[in-house]
Amino acid sequence: MRLFNSQLLQFDHDLEAWRRGPGRSMDFTLLDRQKGAGWDLAAKLLAKRNALNRGRPSAAGALRHRFLASTPFGL
Repeated sequence: MRLFNSQLLQFDHDLEAWRRGPGRSMDFTLLDRQKGAGWDLAAKLLAKRNALNRGRPSAAGALRHRFLASTPFGL
């Protein structure tokens, strides 16, 4: 977790850039299913917060995301 957090910080919380770099050896098969719904949720949950970008969705918003809504885990 520490390694991932430090790498994400190096890429300014840009998950796409991280994926092309240190993440390129990872298996993202599950996150890429359903037209990348899981990857979209992951990117939103890890978005950087600052004055211009409020960043991550709320827990309720995350639960309504299409990735979770289309799985047995969705509410």
